Amino acid sequence: MSPWTLTAIVAAVIAFYASARSLQIGEGVEVIALTSVAANLAAILGGIVVFHEPIGSGALATTARFLAFCLVIAGAALMPAPMRATPETA
Repeated sequence: MSPWTLTAIVAAVIAFYASARSLQIGEGVEVIALTSVAANLAAILGGIVVFHEPIGSGALATTARFLAFCLVIAGAALMPAPMRATPETA
């Protein structure tokens, strides 16, 4: 057991309670989407920082992948919210 094992367990417990509480006080779809984004971002950053995985093989590839990731985030942010059905008023 390394010190990182305890750190990972504590972080997982905190993340679980934060996610559960946010589902109680927030809108479900938004909370699930933000939780998914945070988990994916943590996995990507973990691969880069902990395992020293390269983002690209050169400056051009690294820049292109970073720009593509930013465009995906921007595209997701610009997507319109779903329309909700409302009762008609007379």
